[in-house]
Amino acid sequence: MRRGRRTIPGSRGILSIGIALACVLPTLSALPAAADTPEAINVHGALCGAVKGSPVTGAIATFTDTDTSIPAASFHASIDWGDSAPTDGTITGSNGTFVVSGSHTYTNAVSLMQVAVIVSNKISAISGVAQFSFDVAAPASGSGEGLVVTGGTICGATEGSPVSGTVGAFTDTDHTLAPSAFLATIQWGDGTPATIGTVSGANGVFTIDASHLYLEEFPFDPVVVSITVSHVGTAAAGAAHVSFLVSEGDMLTGSPVGFDASPGVAFSGTVATFADQNVNVIVPEFTATIDWGDGSAPTAGVVSAGGGPGQMVVAGSHTYATPGTFDVLVEIDDTSPGTASATVDSTANVAERVAVHGVLGGATEGTPVSGVIATFTDPLPGLVASNFAATIDWGDGNSGTGTITGANGSFSVSGSHTYTDEASSVSVVVSVRHVQTAASGSATMTFPVADADVLTGSPVAIGATAGTAFSGTVATFSDAYTGSSISDFSATIDWGDGGAPVAGVVVAGGSGAFAVSGTHTYAAPGTFSVNVHLAEKAPGSASAGVVSAATVAPDPPAPPPVPAPPAQGVADVSVRLAGPASVAPGAPLAYTLTVTNAGPGTATDVGVGFVMPWGASFVSASPQATLRCRNSLTWPRVTLASGASATYLIQLSAPTRGWDGRLFALAGASSRVRDPNPWNNVGTVRTTVTGSGWHGHHGHHHDGDASR
Repeated sequence: MRRGRRTIPGSRGILSIGIALACVLPTLSALPAAADTPEAINVHGALCGAVKGSPVTGAIATFTDTDTSIPAASFHASIDWGDSAPTDGTITGSNGTFVVSGSHTYTNAVSLMQVAVIVSNKISAISGVAQFSFDVAAPASGSGEGLVVTGGTICGATEGSPVSGTVGAFTDTDHTLAPSAFLATIQWGDGTPATIGTVSGANGVFTIDASHLYLEEFPFDPVVVSITVSHVGTAAAGAAHVSFLVSEGDMLTGSPVGFDASPGVAFSGTVATFADQNVNVIVPEFTATIDWGDGSAPTAGVVSAGGGPGQMVVAGSHTYATPGTFDVLVEIDDTSPGTASATVDSTANVAERVAVHGVLGGATEGTPVSGVIATFTDPLPGLVASNFAATIDWGDGNSGTGTITGANGSFSVSGSHTYTDEASSVSVVVSVRHVQTAASGSATMTFPVADADVLTGSPVAIGATAGTAFSGTVATFSDAYTGSSISDFSATIDWGDGGAPVAGVVVAGGSGAFAVSGTHTYAAPGTFSVNVHLAEKAPGSASAGVVSAATVAPDPPAPPPVPAPPAQGVADVSVRLAGPASVAPGAPLAYTLTVTNAGPGTATDVGVGFVMPWGASFVSASPQATLRCRNSLTWPRVTLASGASATYLIQLSAPTRGWDGRLFALAGASSRVRDPNPWNNVGTVRTTVTGSGWHGHHGHHHDGDASR
């Protein structure tokens, strides 16, 4: 197998390669220096046209040096004009980019005059050369219109890289003609159809611009570019020829590929990829050879286009007899006359492989998953299902053994499982092992377990009493899936009396049956809509709501007092508290407290107290009272004879805000003399605060013995 670039025998071939590398346009990038050559000089022709007797002056060539630190004075340029002894060129430039200028006058008209420009580093002796040919045209003579055509500045090309610029020039003795009067045709010398150039200029002096892409190199036999110009509609015409080499444009970089194969089983696929700096590469011009690394003879590879410009892929087929790791040497070569070549070392990993593919895509809680869970292949011939063992990890903490069926390298793994709860994601892992060789493989399938819960609510009738805590069932629910537990759900209850929803308690009456209970105290009687919502906890999504009705009865009155038999030495102290049924926020709030002794005996050391409504402010009391604990009033003890009374006047300010718009005032009295009727020793008043921002029910006016 060939390694590296071709070697062309003979001095002419070596010179041709040098010319091909050097004779490119100034706008093209210089080829990099070889790894063992720190400096490289690349010379390019810059002028390829002349007229007999007219001086050729200016830039004749350009060159680059990979060592950008070398000044222009360190170089020497020799220009071989082709018809006389070489002359020295003048070099200008810096930073690795230079221009060679010179001047010469041809004394004879010649077809394809050969010109060479040689540049050398006077210190290192490194040199480069550009060689090209062009016609030395004869000037116009005689009577009539004279049209003289010469070459321009395109004196070289590289395959795959477009050339663009001045391809030729011409003069016409008729200085009145415009560019549109001429037709310029260019034959590029590579067999492609002729193109039409763009003519510009005036006063009898014109240039021809054009562009062309050479798709193949011409490293030995130069192309001849023919430029033909005609004055349209007349016999005036002229032609010029320029000859140069089209250099190799392919520069390959290989990338190795690691691929898997099984012993005794034919492998077929990609073994290497290559990138060509020539993005216009012609893929069929390349061939490839593959040394598979196992001692067998190299085989031809198949070269095809890759995924992008300049990309190529090499594929091949081979059967390895034994397992192991093998270095696979892949070489790609340009066909003659191309010289590009590259080699890469890829890696073949040859071993038995169990390739497992999962086929399970989802599940639903409570519904069994059953059947084929995964498939797998093993390319070794002669294997049967009993050669393998399979395990299934169901992803919810449960695992089991899979059942294997199949033959001839293709097998299935079956199993059965029921998920008891939904899940946003579970990962089922199927692992297969060849029990004799220990070769194994696995596949992971990740999917959600769907929710099977469907809830339906039923209302219940709720009976409660105002002021007394209710506790009990407020709604019932049924679930289509009977496997869910109480802990899977949460409940909220809106009791319908203006309070915020609160958490309920979920209790179960059986599989798929749930009840929601709660505790609440209604402050006033009435009928209320109780909204009950049951929801499944994440990742579950089932929910349902139901509206039950709560009937709240009034608070029952206190039992009537039981009169005590009259007796001497016994007092009967009673309290009467009077106050308003409603009051505006912050308005005066007045109460009258009357304490009476209805007993036959004198009540001595009678203590009297008053508890202000929550949020009210104390203003005054008559007689004067003592304010205790910021909301309680007491008066000095008095003595009340049988039938005597004491009256107390209390002035307050109603609160500006309240919990629910209802105020509660409480008064009481007691005597140190035995009182057989204590239930009339307390009086209360309920007052409603009216106005913006307040709500609730009208207060109740209690006096006398209306104690609670």
